[in-house]
Amino acid sequence: RVENNQTETNLRALLDEAAARGFRIAVDVEVAGPFFGSAGDVQGALATLLATHAQHPAYLRSDGKPVIFFWRQQRFNLGTWQGIRNAVDPNHGSVWIEEGIDVSPLSVFDGHHLYSVTWNPQTDMATTARKFATRTRSQAAKLGAPKVYVATVMPGYNDTKLPRGNAFAVGREDGAYYARSWQAAINAAPDWIIITSFNEFPEGTYIEPSQAYGTKYLELT
Repeated sequence: RVENNQTETNLRALLDEAAARGFRIAVDVEVAGPFFGSAGDVQGALATLLATHAQHPAYLRSDGKPVIFFWRQQRFNLGTWQGIRNAVDPNHGSVWIEEGIDVSPLSVFDGHHLYSVTWNPQTDMATTARKFATRTRSQAAKLGAPKVYVATVMPGYNDTKLPRGNAFAVGREDGAYYARSWQAAINAAPDWIIITSFNEFPEGTYIEPSQAYGTKYLELT
């Protein structure tokens, strides 16, 4: 319910602050979030987003269309997603970017990204970036429709202080890892590049100024 969702209040404030500073804001819908008990809840949220926040002058647009990212859209099958899209955006007046290692959702969505590129330390980032660029473009050719490939860069990763059985760390190498991450993304000739993350401190991916690193990662960016 909107009245109990602090994200709603925060987003309104964030959009106004962004407008004052020339920034743009897009929503990343966490499909498994606590306010989404069903596909109907997600559909309702997207309808509200498109009718309200996405009309704000600071909301991120691509070719005039508001952009929406998704996380864990795997919760629902493609038939369900097609129904949601038909209900809230049948003419594709917005740009929907899905996430994960499977590009088959591109039959419903408009682009693909990975939240993390550190999940397979045995595979170098350049290989990952090229692989998903190829997969996205191959799927676009198969579908006969253009699709957005979004490459991801990260400064490192460390969630070993969280209570997770699969926690791991990838060292920052005093910024060298971040530089390689950027070069890997650039070499894949993506349509867009995103950074994971600005301030995800619990997973150790932040580039926000901190006691640990000062402003180093903003300067590198």
